[in-house]
Amino acid sequence: MYHKYLFSQIIDFDNHECYTLINQCYGDVKMKYNKTDLYEQVNDVSTTFIWKTHENLGYYPHFHAAVEVYFLLDGTMEAEINGKSFKMEAGDISIANPFEIHMYSQTDVAHVSVLIFSNEFLNDFNGLYQEKILPTHLTDKEYNKKILEIMNDVPYSFTDTTLSVLARKAYVNLILDKIISHYGITKPNVTHNQIMEIISYIYKNYNKPITLETLSKEFNYTRTSISRLLSKYLKTDLRCFLNNLRAEQAKNFLANPKYAHCSILEIASFCGFESAATFYRSYKRRYNSCPRKS
Repeated sequence: MYHKYLFSQIIDFDNHECYTLINQCYGDVKMKYNKTDLYEQVNDVSTTFIWKTHENLGYYPHFHAAVEVYFLLDGTMEAEINGKSFKMEAGDISIANPFEIHMYSQTDVAHVSVLIFSNEFLNDFNGLYQEKILPTHLTDKEYNKKILEIMNDVPYSFTDTTLSVLARKAYVNLILDKIISHYGITKPNVTHNQIMEIISYIYKNYNKPITLETLSKEFNYTRTSISRLLSKYLKTDLRCFLNNLRAEQAKNFLANPKYAHCSILEIASFCGFESAATFYRSYKRRYNSCPRKS
């Protein structure tokens, strides 16, 4: 039996928060996102680990650095991932790898169970299967129940905030093992591989000076090619994307007791900001509030 919920519980294990996500879809509610912005920043942080089950009402095209495992519990729906369109039936699984543009359309009443986890939990996979990604559409419905069993085992009670990073990695690795042992792995297409390498580089080196010239030398592309590629995927320029990422990291540092002895501007400097004005402006734009230490 599949468990069905008409709501979605989002668990932030690091901030001990849980809230309800209702109908994030076209037209039904006023969303936080601009539908022309493909990059979904709101849940795309280094510690992202989200389990949710809800009614599928469709979701606009977007991408993020995290992996998204989408299990259709009942009904049917249309999915598109990285330019590949397909119909999903009850028991199917779709997977959006990091930085793959994906969207879902409602065809009838359907419910989904979703697990989203950041690259932090892919270290073992990336070490074993370099330059490989997970398959997009998993259609063995009987076998997929084994994957769902692991997903349903993930604690989601608001009172359970003790799931460690190791425990989260264990759940991810169990799910990846089930997927790979039955469906195997695949190679990314050229465009996806290019943008993934560039954005991954930015994520790893966000606290260093990064310009189009830097990326051009690193990847042997022209500045114009990189600018067009980033604009296509991010719908913003490099400077804005980079400062948003730095603001996110600054927020994590500010909440970490390990850095309690550091001033806000010292943390801003750690994260790559070269001026206080740029830091405060970027942080306010990203979080609509001024930075403060926890």
